[in-house]
Amino acid sequence: MIKNSLLTNLGCRLCLSTLLAAVTGCTPIYTPPISRPPYSAEMQVLKKGYEAFQQGDLKTAEEFFGRLHQQTENPKISRHSLYGLTCARLILAEDPDDFTEAIRLWDAWSQLLPPNLSGDDPRLLSPLLHEMAESGTAEARVPENDPPDDPPDEPPPPANEAEPRQNEKKQPDKSAFYKKLIKAREKDIQRLNYRLEKMKKENRTLKHQIEALETIHLNIQEKKKEISSP
Repeated sequence: MIKNSLLTNLGCRLCLSTLLAAVTGCTPIYTPPISRPPYSAEMQVLKKGYEAFQQGDLKTAEEFFGRLHQQTENPKISRHSLYGLTCARLILAEDPDDFTEAIRLWDAWSQLLPPNLSGDDPRLLSPLLHEMAESGTAEARVPENDPPDDPPDEPPPPANEAEPRQNEKKQPDKSAFYKKLIKAREKDIQRLNYRLEKMKKENRTLKHQIEALETIHLNIQEKKKEISSP
């Protein structure tokens, strides 16, 4: 009788221990999946934008940077994508309005950075970009083409041939018209050559300014080395 009672108590304890083990952790506990942060995915989009930019596909790069800048909530990625978008827009600008809009993006990006310039800060080019935008806008106000000339009047037929040709269909002399057309095209070519020379001059000026900035940067680095060296 006592033996049966002991066996019964032992069985109850074993059952209770099994239940406690199942509740406290011997069985796997379900944990909800952790949502992956969008940072890595956004970095991939940013990387694709850089790759397209380096390959010369500026339109695709502009799309990557623009879409990422609109969608991201990460301040760092927002700033990087805005800078990429601005550079793409500056290069893709086809008229003064496009360039002015790109300068607006440049100013918006500049405001996201610390106010003080340091190192090889791209904002050192801000005065040059604004000057180019102003000169391009002023140039756009000047009409590039002369108003079209009226087509030349048809020359009257000679007096001795006027009567025989009254019933014939008149054939206008278009040589004068073509001469004026050629002259107008020559003027267009002259204007294009003038603008081309002006752009070359601006490019040379920009190149000299960049070289000057590089020289200043090298001098600063040398000064830092002299100060840091014992």
